[in-house]
Amino acid sequence: NALIQAARNGISTLDTTLYCACPLPCKDCIIEIINAGISRLVCLKGNDYDKYSRILINESKIELVEIDESLI
Repeated sequence: NALIQAARNGISTLDTTLYCACPLPCKDCIIEIINAGISRLVCLKGNDYDKYSRILINESKIELVEIDESLI
């Protein structure tokens, strides 16, 4: 939603950090994140929604930071 609102309002997301309050997002969201030019993704450690998310993020140039929820 944040990516769509940024695009709608003409706000560039190129080379930005996206914080997610969930584990690694699903493949559809990862595709949008890659296309939006996000350079760093911070999310919670946990089970992946699907196996393609991890493949896509590993093949992209996005820095992935996974945080243990118990440390928050």
